[in-house]
Amino acid sequence: MESCCRCDVQIITITFSHMNLEDTGSCVADSLTMYDGADTTSQLLGKFCGDDLPSNLTSSGHYIYIVFRSNRKRNTGGFSLSWNAADAHGTDHAEAGKVQDPLCQHLQV
Repeated sequence: MESCCRCDVQIITITFSHMNLEDTGSCVADSLTMYDGADTTSQLLGKFCGDDLPSNLTSSGHYIYIVFRSNRKRNTGGFSLSWNAADAHGTDHAEAGKVQDPLCQHLQV
């Protein structure tokens, strides 16, 4: 993505279509953690495991940082999400894609 396009993007919305991660109650085995910013020091948007589909998440700025952790002890269905970038007026941009786990091999950017 060109830096001039990145400047136009004001918010990112994450939409989940599938969630099936090992559920230990406290998400210590497998988890998907999302932060509202460029790294793990940013505000926590949520930490997810199990099979409850999370609500849509929207960033307050240009970045959402995603951390997927797995202990690789149980195979489950993983997760699938899509993202969309919009400017301050809500205009969608072409920087939309999908991420599917396991191991994010279907990452499209």
